[in-house]
Amino acid sequence: MAASTSVCAVCDLRHHTSPSTHWCTECEEPLCSDCKEHHKVLKATRNHKTIHISDYQSLPTVVTDNQQFCVYHNEKYQLYCVIDNVPICYKCTKEHGKCGEVIPLEEVVGNVKTSEDFLDLDQSLVDISGNIKKLREAKESNITTSEKLDEEFEKDLQNFELNCCDSIRSDVSSLKAKETEIFLMLTEIQTLTKYASDLQTFLRMKDLHGEVTDNESYLESMIANHKVLNIESTMDSRIHNFLDTRTFFSLSVKTNQFANFDIYRKKDRQAQILVQKDMPSISNIQFEFNRILDTACKFPLGCCITSKGEFLFTNYDEGQDKVTILSTSGKVRCQFEFIKSYRSFDVVCVNDTTAAVSSGYSNEKPGIGFLDLIAGKLTKFIDLPFSPYGITYDGKSLICCVIYTNIHMISCADYSITTIPNTALLGLSYISCFGDKIFLTNPDQHIVTCYSYSGDKVWEFKDDTILRDPWGITTDNKGNIFVAGCSSSNVVVISNDGKQCKQLLTFWDDINSSDTPQAIFFDKTRKHLLVAIADQDATIYDISYI
Repeated sequence: MAASTSVCAVCDLRHHTSPSTHWCTECEEPLCSDCKEHHKVLKATRNHKTIHISDYQSLPTVVTDNQQFCVYHNEKYQLYCVIDNVPICYKCTKEHGKCGEVIPLEEVVGNVKTSEDFLDLDQSLVDISGNIKKLREAKESNITTSEKLDEEFEKDLQNFELNCCDSIRSDVSSLKAKETEIFLMLTEIQTLTKYASDLQTFLRMKDLHGEVTDNESYLESMIANHKVLNIESTMDSRIHNFLDTRTFFSLSVKTNQFANFDIYRKKDRQAQILVQKDMPSISNIQFEFNRILDTACKFPLGCCITSKGEFLFTNYDEGQDKVTILSTSGKVRCQFEFIKSYRSFDVVCVNDTTAAVSSGYSNEKPGIGFLDLIAGKLTKFIDLPFSPYGITYDGKSLICCVIYTNIHMISCADYSITTIPNTALLGLSYISCFGDKIFLTNPDQHIVTCYSYSGDKVWEFKDDTILRDPWGITTDNKGNIFVAGCSSSNVVVISNDGKQCKQLLTFWDDINSSDTPQAIFFDKTRKHLLVAIADQDATIYDISYI
């Protein structure tokens, strides 16, 4: 952000003083009318968005003060770490490379103002404002009820007001303050939509979400404690005898829980969205052949791509088990051969220097090995009760399919092991994950299953007319699932909800070969789909979304 918005930044560098009239949201600089015209025609800046300087000055300081440059390297944010949920510059990739999911920032902030999350934030504020108004009006109605008592009840009313109305007035005052606060937040949402950059909007959204959650909790607490006051009067039965009557009327106050309070709730709206809104179509996924790699492995049953763009393949061949590392150009950089008793079925990167390798079938050393990619040696081995096959990494733990038992999760912090109930399989299976879901292949029954981390089955996909013997499985940035059909000799993509599917690749037509796809991996950074097939080759495809 410029130190002053009143003077054109370009003219100031030329030692001229020209009042600014516009603001460039991309350059983060004020411009005078002349410089704005030059700004519009220069090749480097012609697509930049400019707004009137008064519109920019209407943005709240919490928005304009948001740092859009890396505080460590003074470089503009260009990337986003999905694991740490923070924007980073390109120099930060050294520290965040181990996170495993660094994507271009534009994928996160692009179209943020029309995103469901931003629109939901706006609607949440509208709902809270409406709920506060309803609750305030309900409480004010209690006061009105008490104030309508006849003059004959004046003395009792004074006592009633002393005991009851003071606390109610305090609640009303608090709710009015909340209404003002929510109104200001709604105004800010409108200002963000009109004048803030996508990055400014995205950064401010994170804070607003927290404030919305706090206000929702406050409102729920107020509603839970709100009761309806019923004021009843009773005439003394002895009123016919004035001499014996000391009190003509008596007042009593009864409270009832306020049951018929129809409020707007975010979870109700989300439930409606889930029912009404169709999942994004997978029909827009396109592929383009990139190149073929020689894996230097006879049976490449596991594959992945490092953050540096190197390729890892396992060779699952008893007595000749190994992991091959290819450079970005496709040349063999090194091969790590496993000694007897150790095997190599599937592989996944944990960070820039470490990979985890599942043993597959082994009656001697079933388990997971940690491979140092620099030194080319096993640094640790986790013994498991039965043979592990497919393996993936969710940023904190390794998740692997262990035959005859449930899915195993191995913490990469302390190597502790937990299992996910109700997920046991009898055959060879591959595994992948995205968000809060885990995806599993079952070749014997031609099934792909989606589980939650708690072991609940979310959905199951089976269509052996298009997908037979599903082996390798992987997910893209959007949560779509790519599956290698071993017997169907194809790659099928399934939507995140399991309701849509289409054949993306067929290895009979695309490369004139009957070889079967086995292992598969999606590079989320480069949008490359890597498919290892049975004749030692692997194919790379560029994935796009039209």
